[in-house]
Amino acid sequence: MTAGLAHVFFFLLMFLASVLGHATDDLSMLVGRFPEQKVMQERNLPIRVAQENWGQAIQRVATDSSWQAWQRSTQAALDAWMSKPRDRANWVGGYQHNLFDPATKLPMKWSTTMPEPRVTTDADRKLHEAWVAWTRSNNFDKILEAARIYRLTGEKRYADWAVSQIDLYADNYAIWPLQQLYGSRSRMMGQGLDEATATVRLIDAVRLLHDYVSFSKLNGWRDKLFYPIVDNLRNSKVGMNNISLWHAAATAEIALQFGDDKLFLEAIDGPMGIRAILKLGVTEDFIWYEGSLGYQTYVLRALAPLFVHASLMGRANDLAREMLIAQNMLLAPLAIRFEDGMLPNPGDATSRLKAIDLAFMLELYRTLPTRIGLIEASRKKNWDTLLDPVAVDLTVPAQLPVVKTSSLESIRMAVLKADGWQVFLRYGQLTIHHAQADALNTEIYFQNIPISTNPATVLYESSLHKDYFHRAISHNVPLVDGEGQVGWDAGKLDNFDAQRSSVAVRQPRLRPDASATRAISIQDGQLLDRLTLSLNPGAPTDKRLGFLFHTDCDLELMKGQLGPEFASPPPHGTGFAFWEQIMVRDAPTKMQARLHCGTNEFVTEFKVSAASRLYTARAPSTPLPKKRAVIYFELMGRDAAIEMRLQHEAKR
Repeated sequence: MTAGLAHVFFFLLMFLASVLGHATDDLSMLVGRFPEQKVMQERNLPIRVAQENWGQAIQRVATDSSWQAWQRSTQAALDAWMSKPRDRANWVGGYQHNLFDPATKLPMKWSTTMPEPRVTTDADRKLHEAWVAWTRSNNFDKILEAARIYRLTGEKRYADWAVSQIDLYADNYAIWPLQQLYGSRSRMMGQGLDEATATVRLIDAVRLLHDYVSFSKLNGWRDKLFYPIVDNLRNSKVGMNNISLWHAAATAEIALQFGDDKLFLEAIDGPMGIRAILKLGVTEDFIWYEGSLGYQTYVLRALAPLFVHASLMGRANDLAREMLIAQNMLLAPLAIRFEDGMLPNPGDATSRLKAIDLAFMLELYRTLPTRIGLIEASRKKNWDTLLDPVAVDLTVPAQLPVVKTSSLESIRMAVLKADGWQVFLRYGQLTIHHAQADALNTEIYFQNIPISTNPATVLYESSLHKDYFHRAISHNVPLVDGEGQVGWDAGKLDNFDAQRSSVAVRQPRLRPDASATRAISIQDGQLLDRLTLSLNPGAPTDKRLGFLFHTDCDLELMKGQLGPEFASPPPHGTGFAFWEQIMVRDAPTKMQARLHCGTNEFVTEFKVSAASRLYTARAPSTPLPKKRAVIYFELMGRDAAIEMRLQHEAKR
């Protein structure tokens, strides 16, 4: 078969795979979802083909003083980085989540001025390898920056430095130890995921340096660095998740750059390819099935560079459907935002997220345009807006979808919104990947006032993540003998009524020994929440049954309703040791508390199925060392229930 026929045959395979794999999909449905932010482009589609015009960019910088100032600043920062060696062949890259102080166990924040850690113990070695991973990752950014500065200015010293750095990685890749953290294979970094994210930047630098270096140099990079990276990514055993998507996207970009159609077909249509992963991973509500909105963003960050690369290589049409899916993923969280502009925070995420992240929408405008992203691109200066400028009608307002009571059953979430109240309920998980023990957890707002939020977590290797934020102890959930959910479970939606703003759910397998239910409604301006916990028939004895409620407000227990309080050691169970200022008292079956939320007051009434012990404490929150109030009811038995009624009072 000739090369030309082989090329035609490849595209025929791609077309057939697309048609057969998605014959039942309604592309008009993909286009029609979340219309408020979409801006139609060519062919009456809301997605865009990225452009890159270096001649125009050079002219803009030459004639525009503001762009000249941007270039000087960008170039100065790069010069400072290039002024001394930033990576070494004898350094081993580690896991970035190991960047915490070995003595205090608290997470550390990497910066360009953070000194190289000294290595005297095994813990020091892990810290050093994490530091290398952060430093090396920044070096990847600077390699791409240097290739761009070279293309903009023609100064060869930038191209030479970028080439020398890629040579460093190519010459040492096979020498660095093979690491297999969590089933991923890597050598430059501590896990394959970080190598995949590195590849995205390095392969773009190679694209920009393509005409500067020889074919033998390009082939050497391919054979010594990029194809070995592909082999490691291909042979990683990480399951279907955000990591596997990054692996596939990085492989596809390598294939595009080196004209490897067979590899591209594998990365897009293979059993672990982009389409297979999106088919599993994107729910009907366009929320990523790992259930973390942080990883929703991370998935889009994997796809966006691939869409740009495919555009510049003339292959955007091959991925048009995937671009439409990704655009809906970008917009879907807007429909569940809180009134203060923040998003709910189920699953693993290392910070709370804004619903409208201007920087993120700017990051994606080249192929996944939104009105907000295009407006931001029209007024911001960066490499994307220099190379791919856009025009947008600034007189058209940027509208947002209306947040309303809704059931997102495909991702086991629900939103209730009425009478000023908004409740986000997470009642189950679809996979173990990045699932916290947060089934049945709630987040509660009144108007724009956060009453109870999910604060996020910290570096994954720290004890605060493993033994606190990842666990049930940090959520509004039930506990048995001080322990929460075991494993993961999809849970069950029993009833949802949008008109009455009510939802009822259950977790029949919350634990091997217990099940739980939760029913929430908004009635007559009040929020009602009933949570039950039952031991399974096979449980031999009564157990400690408990209920947690966290609040971002100041908590005041009503006087005269409780027994005397006294300082107490923490209850027995994972994570309680992180609590501070623990007080305990006997509580009747009915009691009240006040929540002081700035100038707003809320009365909270609790009804417990039996007399209980009531603990209050200051609990960890984020960003560290922030604390929040927690209240915990605990009683002995086989069945227990608690009802909470929240009512807003007039402002003080």
